[in-house]
Amino acid sequence: MSGRRSETKRTRLWAMGTALALALSVTVIAIQFSTGSPGRERTYASGPAILTVVEQPDARGVLVTTGGWAYCQQVRALARHSRLTLLCGRFQKDGYVGPGLRSRRHLDWGNAGYLRALAREARRLHARVGGELLLLGVSYSGFGVAALASHHPELRPDRLIVI
Repeated sequence: MSGRRSETKRTRLWAMGTALALALSVTVIAIQFSTGSPGRERTYASGPAILTVVEQPDARGVLVTTGGWAYCQQVRALARHSRLTLLCGRFQKDGYVGPGLRSRRHLDWGNAGYLRALAREARRLHARVGGELLLLGVSYSGFGVAALASHHPELRPDRLIVI
């Protein structure tokens, strides 16, 4: 009888482990779908810029914004629904990287090195993806994309949208 109990116990443990693995997998997939980030996102430093690229399969162009985490969050759904690869810029000194961290905010306010790094990546990304190049900003990020376009006219965006 003890052999049967240990076999039943192993079966239960296996079933519980399988159920837990399945629940974790479903949770990860749900998070990816809800954030619109199916694993094709990368963040890296380039000089004084922290750049995040969110790849869009079969992208119709590139959408560029600046101003950091909060402004990037504002346009993620727009980029995804418009089938545009998203490039977000954040100044290296900016510590506003999530909810509750606004007091750590440090904006670039037209820092030449930051704008140069963002323009360089926008050109590279647009050359690779093709299609339209859009610069979009709301509030502070509107100032940021306007500064980017005025300091780097070689970008020649198809649209510059400042709200």
